[in-house]
Amino acid sequence: MKKNSAFSLIEISIVILVIGILIAGITQSTRLVKESGLMSARSLTQSSPVAGIKDLMSWHETSLKTSFDSNAQIDGSTIEIWYDNGKQSTTQNNAIQGTISLRPLFKEYIFDGAIPAVRFDGLDDYLYISREISEDFTIIAVFKTTGGSTLTGTNWYGGAGIFDAEVGGVANDFGLTIQKSGRILAGTGNPDTTIYDDGSYNDGRAHMVFFTRTQSSGAIKLYADGGKTALASSSSAGTSALTSPTRVNIGSLQTLGAGRYLNGDVAEIIIYSRALTTEERESIATYLSRKYKIKIT
Repeated sequence: MKKNSAFSLIEISIVILVIGILIAGITQSTRLVKESGLMSARSLTQSSPVAGIKDLMSWHETSLKTSFDSNAQIDGSTIEIWYDNGKQSTTQNNAIQGTISLRPLFKEYIFDGAIPAVRFDGLDDYLYISREISEDFTIIAVFKTTGGSTLTGTNWYGGAGIFDAEVGGVANDFGLTIQKSGRILAGTGNPDTTIYDDGSYNDGRAHMVFFTRTQSSGAIKLYADGGKTALASSSSAGTSALTSPTRVNIGSLQTLGAGRYLNGDVAEIIIYSRALTTEERESIATYLSRKYKIKIT
């Protein structure tokens, strides 16, 4: 009887050991798949058309090792600096946050199960860069969220900032935001002009948005998910240089305030100092679509 019991204990131990090995193998295999996806994203980034298109001002993305300090590339770490990888920039325009309690988090394997994200909590996290655009521009953002903001409305400065340079009152400013319903808004100031798309961009999937401005005509346009046709536009926005703000926030409205903080993940911000051509927009959209598995609409 004792011999059979001892044998049973040995069998149980072997079973537990085998299960442990299988679990470890599955875990390792899953991680290898994710790492392979990350390497693919890095390859797409390094061969992308972004740096080859003239007038690139800054390029923040999350897959490259040069995007963050090494000690910040750990899941759940706070981000003090999000480095500018724009190769045409003479000086990097890094996104920073000096206050520890206001820093967003580095999160692994968020986009397409492989690419890291800068995660904003919707309460007080944000980063900021120096404003380098004021006349013509193209702002490109890749993000995903299930909440975005607690606010509704049709003014860009009434949402949660994705990339925003709002200044209180009538000012020469601009911004790209999202609201509670999933509406994406973009606008410029003096006079305050907002364009928006009522699509549900708070569905937890990756989306890419292009916001362009041509100063001479006052034309502003909003494109989403690689579409060739603007989802919203205005030809009557102001034509002044948008120089009121000195900096631009990523993850919040520049004026801060309750409800103005983004609750979601950002993977890429690309800025040019002119309105890109249709061909240039399409080439970048193709790159972003392949990298983040975003279906071009």
